[in-house]
Amino acid sequence: MRARCHLLFLALLSTALLSACTGSGSLGGDGDTEPSGGGGDDDDSVPAPIAVEIQLSTADGLSLAGRWHAADSDHEGPAVLLLHQYSRDRNDFYQVFEIFEREGISTLAIDFRSHGSSDTATVALEELLSDPDQLIHDVRAGLDFLEAQDGVVADNRIGIMGLSVGANMAVVANHKANGEDDWAVRTSVSLSPRLEAIYALAGSEELELDSALYVAADDEQPQADDCVTLEGMTGTPANSQLVGSTNAAHGIELLERSFDVREGTVRWFVDWL
Repeated sequence: MRARCHLLFLALLSTALLSACTGSGSLGGDGDTEPSGGGGDDDDSVPAPIAVEIQLSTADGLSLAGRWHAADSDHEGPAVLLLHQYSRDRNDFYQVFEIFEREGISTLAIDFRSHGSSDTATVALEELLSDPDQLIHDVRAGLDFLEAQDGVVADNRIGIMGLSVGANMAVVANHKANGEDDWAVRTSVSLSPRLEAIYALAGSEELELDSALYVAADDEQPQADDCVTLEGMTGTPANSQLVGSTNAAHGIELLERSFDVREGTVRWFVDWL
């Protein structure tokens, strides 16, 4: 069995909000979250970093919309591909664009096929949740774009972060990066992943995973249990964090309701990219 590393999820100022311990972590308490249904201080009125709207082409012939923000730096650095939630779009990450910019990390947020401003898939929308030959092309197109950004994105410093179905695809991409395929994913973060869906999207229940953080509300099932299971399947560094006091928040809701989740997920890439 691979060794597992239990890491501090949050590093906010000089205060350690979690203690290292055996087993999965837990976030919660009145200080960690914001009221249900809102983004607290982060909302659509907060200026986002200057970005460029781009178009990507997939291997199966579709055009995808993307939002590319290159970090303000005079040297190559890390970049993260952002994968949104089902039936939403690339704007899901408005709460963290500015945090990534602050940390000097470039980002590319894409619209999956049949979502946002991207082309429509050849299959029904709900089939995207389980068809292993659909969203995988979108993820690969995004990664290929990042790999091609010479002078901005450093080799072997690409991460991937996803929400819900995007979380599942982040795990699939991690698996491919550690298998036979040449995929440029160094580490991944998944919010509200679902193991059964991951198996379907990967086309296999034998996953090769390394370097990943899994996050879910502690009262959302089966996602909470699946995070702990995925941590146990993942090589070092690996961590699962269960977030309290969010009213079973799912995917984007975790970002909207918890300052700690926003800061902690970006911190993972600062530490491991």
